[in-house]
This record gives sequence, structure tokens and C-alpha cells, in this order.
Amino acid sequence: MLKILLKDDPDLQKPHDKYEKFTSDKKLRYQAISREKFIRDQLSREGAAYDEGEQKGAYKKSLKAARVLKESDISIEIIIKSTGLTVEEIEKL
Repeated sequence: MLKILLKDDPDLQKPHDKYEKFTSDKKLRYQAISREKFIRDQLSREGAAYDEGEQKGAYKKSLKAARVLKESDISIEIIIKSTGLTVEEIEKL
């Protein structure tokens, strides 16, 4: 079926020839796989950095909220439930 399509459409022949050359060349395949791995690793690191930044931002927001609640004389138990912070973290504020 593919041979018929390639014979009928010369525009498909060129990419098919490149594909055949690529898949038969171990060095080219290794380079392509290595590049894909590099890109995946890079995206993974970027995603981890983004997640870490979000966590730090959420923590800072919790500290700010706890500070405001503590200044308003709200009980530590309520602040803990509201922010998820520990007693030690709240007492440091």
C-alpha cells in the first residue's frame, strides 16, 4: 500500500526517503534519541523548578496570613488550621 502511495505521489517520496535513511543509520538514531532525552530532562527540571517556586510562594502566603491573624489575636489553633503552619513557625512571627 505504501509503495503505491509513494509511486503516485512524488511529494511523499522525498520525506519517505529521508525517513528510511534516518531509521537505517544508527548514529543518527542515537543522536535523535539523545536530543529527545535532553529535551525531556530539561523540561522536567523546568517543571520541578516551577513547582518549587509555587511551593515557596504558597508558604510565604501562609506566613503572611498567619502574621495578620496573629496580630489580630486569633488563637494559634485557628491559625494552624487556617494556614497549615506549625506552632514553631507561628511563634517565630
